[in-house]
Amino acid sequence: MKCPACRDAELKESTKVHRYAESGLPNVILHDVKVKECPKCGHRLIGIPKMEQLHRTLATALIRKPAQLAPEEVVFLRKSLGWSQTDLARRLHFDPATVNRWERGKEPIGDKADVTLRLAVALSQRIDDYSVDQLDQVAASAAESLEIALSPSGSGWRASA
Repeated sequence: MKCPACRDAELKESTKVHRYAESGLPNVILHDVKVKECPKCGHRLIGIPKMEQLHRTLATALIRKPAQLAPEEVVFLRKSLGWSQTDLARRLHFDPATVNRWERGKEPIGDKADVTLRLAVALSQRIDDYSVDQLDQVAASAAESLEIALSPSGSGWRASA
């Protein structure tokens, strides 16, 4: 394959370590990534497989970290849910300007909002199947124990319908 930048040299493929700054997170390093590099101009094409799984793995690592979320982590998690700043503000019952300050590092996110955002990510709720109205209905209904039937399976346990 010819270099798309200089169109002069053939790209050389190798496996390298790549700092994944494109994620918006400053400290993500990917190992064993295929990189095609032009020996003449240095242009690089990076092949990152299974992007959705990669981003889910990153989100899982973030929600498990013991410290409060950093501004860029709030942005990453919000985007992983498919939410705009306004969506996040509405769902957490904050002003959109407050969310903007969290994401710019002008104000810490706060414990309750931090935990709520982590829970939304943990439950894999996207904007099209999550609504405050549904949560309000659940919160207003009486507490009731859920019956759960479990069966052993080859990989552990499986909940029966």
